[in-house]
Amino acid sequence: MLVPFKEVESGNTVFVNPERVVAIFIAADEKHKGKTVINLTNGNLLTDVDQLEAVGLINGALNG
Repeated sequence: MLVPFKEVESGNTVFVNPERVVAIFIAADEKHKGKTVINLTNGNLLTDVDQLEAVGLINGALNG
């Protein structure tokens, strides 16, 4: 199951394969501070979704 996330910069929806998620963390750089970063095997996705919500969505897709 692919999980949809809104990308911050473009506003576009990106569908993420939960099996390709490496890490989920909060951005520390000044421009995106406080935004959630979903690190994938082929790059990063910056989203407005709360970090714990993103983890829940990914875990739910993996376990569902």
